Amino acid sequence: MLFPITEEVPAIEVGAEEKAKENELVREQKDGLIMMTDDEPLITNSLGKILKSYGFDVITTVSSEDALKIFQKAFQTALSN
Repeated sequence: MLFPITEEVPAIEVGAEEKAKENELVREQKDGLIMMTDDEPLITNSLGKILKSYGFDVITTVSSEDALKIFQKAFQTALSN
């Protein structure tokens, strides 16, 4: 969390140590598949790239219908194996 800069009090980042620990945990978990759905392609593409940079496999969709179709297909594939 960042506090705004004023003339009287300099900006201070709170919780930097906790954030660093969380980031390390995320970096250690480099396997897994994440599906992101949002009606804004910019959001899904941006967050998808961030998650990929952490080593996750990412599927992005811009509609809930597409997400449901992908999920159903994956579920059926898993059941048949």
